[in-house]
Amino acid sequence: MIVDLGIDAGGSKAAWLAQDDAGATLARGVAPAIQAAASEPRLVAEALAAIVAEAGAQSGAPVVALVAGIAGAGVVAVRRAVRDAYARIPGAASPMAIVGDCEVAAAACLWAGSGVALWSGTGSFCIARGKDGSLQRAGGRGLLLDDRGGAASIVLAAARLAVECDDGVHGATALTPALATAFAVSRARELGRAMRGLEPRALAERLPVVLAIAGGGDAAARGVIAAECDALASRAVAAVRRAGLAPAGCEVFLGGGALAHHDALRDALSHALRAKGFDRVPHAGGDAVLGAVRLARALRRRESPLCTWLEDDRAA
Repeated sequence: MIVDLGIDAGGSKAAWLAQDDAGATLARGVAPAIQAAASEPRLVAEALAAIVAEAGAQSGAPVVALVAGIAGAGVVAVRRAVRDAYARIPGAASPMAIVGDCEVAAAACLWAGSGVALWSGTGSFCIARGKDGSLQRAGGRGLLLDDRGGAASIVLAAARLAVECDDGVHGATALTPALATAFAVSRARELGRAMRGLEPRALAERLPVVLAIAGGGDAAARGVIAAECDALASRAVAAVRRAGLAPAGCEVFLGGGALAHHDALRDALSHALRAKGFDRVPHAGGDAVLGAVRLARALRRRESPLCTWLEDDRAA
């Protein structure tokens, strides 16, 4: 029996799915978080090998092909290091590939044809598939540079505004006391100290606070949400145009935890997309782990275009 294994690993967990050649599920599970950029390649490889062993045990046959989509593995040097470390583990599944979360999202949403996927979780990115099957990405370069529309970026923008309001730069907003409370400081102007050194995931956890204030009608909070969604929609336009498509008539998929769990954010992003010329009603993004196992099957079969998305020299 053939066992293909897909892994979708992020900062909170690593979900995995094993299927047979016909796409029937043989086993699935959740393992501890894996962060490619923050861990030694050997440790990442060992974590992957442990999942492979568990998937094989549950499926009753060894894993034949593996694709792991890991946050932080969009950097070529990172994924090559993990792949090389994995290859040194005795009995490692082959063929195998390490990719970032963009390729997994594309395989989850865009495997059947052209379109664009917008992902908003802790971070964000947009990825479009052209009619020739190639992928084009925009955004998702990390919180310091460009994760606009992601949960951490929204909270950071709201905190910046809260500090400015506390300093009298702008008028009053309910964000000021709400975020001070959320980060356990006495005044918003102390947020910099409280937020220093926090991981993006810790910032993202405060997204419900910002959304609640915006939902209550606070103009400043609503402005933050609108600006972040507008920025993410602009990146969708860039990805679509680079893929040789146009916003009008383009299929749109929305995925990621922030969009999946917060209707208000999804509605705001849909509004921003319409303002940019996207006229299709967005679809719910596919399951990222299903995208990973699709890539594993395509890698084993050498099926284009999906297997070409696994190339190290693909524009990340």
